[in-house]
Amino acid sequence: MNVKKKILAVLMMAIMVFGLLPVSAQAADNGMVKLSKNTTYTKYDVTGNGKKDTFKFMDDKTRGDVRIYLNGKYVQKIFMARGGWFYLCNGGKNNVYLIKHYFQYGGTSSAAYKYQSNKFEEISTFKEEITSDTSPLKFSGNILYMKKYERKGTMPMFPEKEFNFPTPITWIYKYTLKNGKATLMSDYATIGGSKTCEALNSFSTSKSVKLTDQNGPRVKRNDTVILKKWYNNCVQISVNGKTGWVDSSKIRLRTK
Repeated sequence: MNVKKKILAVLMMAIMVFGLLPVSAQAADNGMVKLSKNTTYTKYDVTGNGKKDTFKFMDDKTRGDVRIYLNGKYVQKIFMARGGWFYLCNGGKNNVYLIKHYFQYGGTSSAAYKYQSNKFEEISTFKEEITSDTSPLKFSGNILYMKKYERKGTMPMFPEKEFNFPTPITWIYKYTLKNGKATLMSDYATIGGSKTCEALNSFSTSKSVKLTDQNGPRVKRNDTVILKKWYNNCVQISVNGKTGWVDSSKIRLRTK
């Protein structure tokens, strides 16, 4: 019995000691490392100098701000509104970025930071729309994929009574993270999420996003429509294997 008690005591002590050690986050399959508040990280380069840093952030007395600590020293405050976290994107030496993802009143937003001039400087707030939320999706080959999703009742092409997505509909934009800049690669977004729909009305489409013609495929009520791309309130759809562009306010869809 005494031997069992000793073994149990040793195990409990090991668990306690482990719990006090600095945490090393795991890089997910999406190529980013999620960094959470009140946690000390020691195995990642967050400044881009090729060396491992000690990084931590915690709430400041000023509501909405967090305090950033780097290698044991206080560096600066960063606005985090109602709370959030950072995603570490490491594209190699001198190409390391922190993506802030935080909660605002009524939604979420994101911003990119790079360590330069002895502090983390904001380099982009990404593409924003009032009716959308935005968050990092993945990082690969210096390309950051940002997704934005629409909320219930904000899109005319989905009547509110028909809006019943098992998962949100999303716009996916791509940015290059390079040379201290976050650059939008294209204003055209790839559509993800629940993109297979049933047409609730009939409508014509155009081969051009400028909608200068009606030479695209004709969509009939009850046809199966697949959403492909989004640009400036116009949506590219696929029906019966053919694609066309249409003003999103002119169509009515139901998710399948």
